[in-house]
Amino acid sequence: MHLGRLFAVAILFAAVAPACATETTEWISTDAAEKTAAEMREKKMRLVALDCRSDPAAAAAVFSMVWEKNDDSRQWSWREAGVLDMKALLRDFRNKGFDLVSQKSYVSAAGTERVCALWHR
Repeated sequence: MHLGRLFAVAILFAAVAPACATETTEWISTDAAEKTAAEMREKKMRLVALDCRSDPAAAAAVFSMVWEKNDDSRQWSWREAGVLDMKALLRDFRNKGFDLVSQKSYVSAAGTERVCALWHR
């Protein structure tokens, strides 16, 4: 395909593609993640992706979050916990009608398995 034609198709696609306002955090601490979640909820944003890992330098959990507009006012929640506590949380959220969107496990600086999870309803 001719380069000019390809460019025109790309411009046309960009013009008609729906705009999806997303925001992403870098790796942030638990306290910062909780504060960000509260701020984003106020801004009518929904958490759509969650990642977690241990930060050896801080010897603590850190999180990366992706947000988008919550135009349909879907409920969402996220948690980070040990494996046994997460099993109970998974059951509780399922019983409340929430769908698990993502779940990730990691090993903490103390050597224990931890899990972060995201739900939507």
